[in-house]
Amino acid sequence: PQLLVLLKLDEDLHVKYPRLLTFASQLKAGKGLTIVGSVIQGSFLESYGEAQAAEQTIKNMMDIEKVKGFCQVVVASKVREGLAHLIQSCGLGGMRHNSVVLGWPYGWRQSEDPRAWKTFIDTVRCTTAAHLALLVPKNIAFYPSNHERYLDGHIDVWWIVHDGGMLMLLPFLLRQHKVWKKCRMRIFTVAQMDDNSIQMKKDLAIFLYHLRLEAEVEVVEMHNSDISAYTY
Repeated sequence: PQLLVLLKLDEDLHVKYPRLLTFASQLKAGKGLTIVGSVIQGSFLESYGEAQAAEQTIKNMMDIEKVKGFCQVVVASKVREGLAHLIQSCGLGGMRHNSVVLGWPYGWRQSEDPRAWKTFIDTVRCTTAAHLALLVPKNIAFYPSNHERYLDGHIDVWWIVHDGGMLMLLPFLLRQHKVWKKCRMRIFTVAQMDDNSIQMKKDLAIFLYHLRLEAEVEVVEMHNSDISAYTY
């Protein structure tokens, strides 16, 4: 995937969640292009200097986290409008992004702005409208740094909506990085109570074999009413 990583800056123009860059670096394993974007709220004429300073800060952080690519900081009267502009206009030709990495919103319940959650929702809607894949890492502060190593563990994929191979591709790419290399993949797919679970497991194992993916396969049986909550 070609990534557009959307970063949030604090009042001092420092990256609020630098682990998003770490995650992007591990997902790309040092290969390919990554675009990093952020928004300064205000007037362009008054905030241009801040945008330049923020861009330099992000570039320095990209160097530290070994993220190859470029960054773009825009000034907009509303943050959600700036994010929509980045989603629409970043990249050029074959170097355009096809996936957006967006941090999970924290503290929106305590925010002084009662509509703070709307920025996240609108960004999700913009990404969907642009027909882009959306990655929303939750609890990003607990993700491993590039200096850590997982000597054991699993990467679990819940393949509920069979919408292509992206969910299979992401853990495969993560395992190319030294941090995740020793983790094993587990694929969980969901079957209705009247489905042939044994045959589904065999079919999925064959599908993974053709994709050259090593993973354990598990079929979880659920009622249709339980599944529908996760399919939209």
